[in-house]
Amino acid sequence: MIPVSKKYPHLKIIIEDVSAGIRDGANFWNTHFPRAVTTKHVTFQVCDIFREQPVKDAAVFHIRRVLHNWSDSYAKHILLALHHAATPKTKLIVAELLLHPTCADPMHDNSAEREGYQYKYAPEPLLANYGSTHEVAYMTDLTMMTLFNGQDRTLPAMKKLLNESGWHITHVFAKNERHLSHFLAERGSLQNSTKL
Repeated sequence: MIPVSKKYPHLKIIIEDVSAGIRDGANFWNTHFPRAVTTKHVTFQVCDIFREQPVKDAAVFHIRRVLHNWSDSYAKHILLALHHAATPKTKLIVAELLLHPTCADPMHDNSAEREGYQYKYAPEPLLANYGSTHEVAYMTDLTMMTLFNGQDRTLPAMKKLLNESGWHITHVFAKNERHLSHFLAERGSLQNSTKL
């Protein structure tokens, strides 16, 4: 968030994490961008992502590399906590690796643009996802599965997860296949009244 804070110094940023993460994060900010800390443009707050979200009036919730640590049931709980704390105008930005299927998938059709994102299949005889181009994402996905029962997700899987948690993807920013994609979502309605 330091580059964001430097580019948009008027923003108030609240960093939430477990206590050890907050301690390390505060030290990092005080070393690399202390002005944001002293002017209170950035503050730090201990938070349990599985409990009620303490910030109720956020313009944007930004979660980076959080959901891939968890299976869908736990990830939904995290997203529902944000949904319950969000205002109708709150946006959600999810930064995760985007998995691309090895085989052709109608959701990744060459001609269709979905939420601002268009994926081009590799020409035959290559694998549809260009094979080793996505090696990092698939190795991370396998690591998350074996260590934490977590997962990286394809676009259809991410859409399903967010929709079931009361969020609707409005745009996907995915310029580089080896780097994080950013999913911009708006608060929607829940199918049923899910409580935390």
